[in-house]
Amino acid sequence: MRFLLALLLFTHPAIAGPWVRPSDETYVFVGHEEGLSGWTSVYAERGGPRNLTFGLDTGGHVAAGMMGMVDPPLDGRIRTFVRIPVLSGDDQRAKRPDWVSPWLVAVEVGIGLDREGTGETAVRYTAGLTVGRPLSTALGDGWTTFDLRGTAGGGKIRRLNAQYVVGVKPTDRLTLELGLFAEQETDISYAVAPTVQIGLGDLGAARFGVSLKDGGNTILRVGWARIF
Repeated sequence: MRFLLALLLFTHPAIAGPWVRPSDETYVFVGHEEGLSGWTSVYAERGGPRNLTFGLDTGGHVAAGMMGMVDPPLDGRIRTFVRIPVLSGDDQRAKRPDWVSPWLVAVEVGIGLDREGTGETAVRYTAGLTVGRPLSTALGDGWTTFDLRGTAGGGKIRRLNAQYVVGVKPTDRLTLELGLFAEQETDISYAVAPTVQIGLGDLGAARFGVSLKDGGNTILRVGWARIF
């Protein structure tokens, strides 16, 4: 069970799922997609008291600016959050019907800032729901999650995000994931994103993937993750 928990907590979908981060453990992910003009992201979370998980989720189109190729202002987002498990303790799940008992549930609330390319910055509030469960497959242990998150500000809903992710670990070093992602802001966008994660021992893990986006665009993604 400890091995499976480590597997579940070492992945980084955009929303990390309902699993509780152990107290005083920190997870860090850094990723980038689509060349110098693409999106760079930094995500971190740390386990706290009372099964709470605290996190930082930030990203933006910053790579070109850091290379001196684009003048500020740059656009991006930053969000701090807390994730709270809901009725997902061992005793509580044992009372459920067998088909429901493997599922864990958590809610997430946060506050952050959106910075537009015009230089305008606005406060944003987020709330989300995440459910997930471990899986046993012919390829090895795995998991699946479904997540919803809304972002509000200025008296209205600004953004809605949904994702479904399934993953499996065929070997100690190899993890395979498939994610379906959707976002509604001005318009609705969606993507299918397969990812391969390769363990690097004490150095953490390297992540490689592609995003097959609506409109036919294919975007390459690279990342690094580590637990401290």
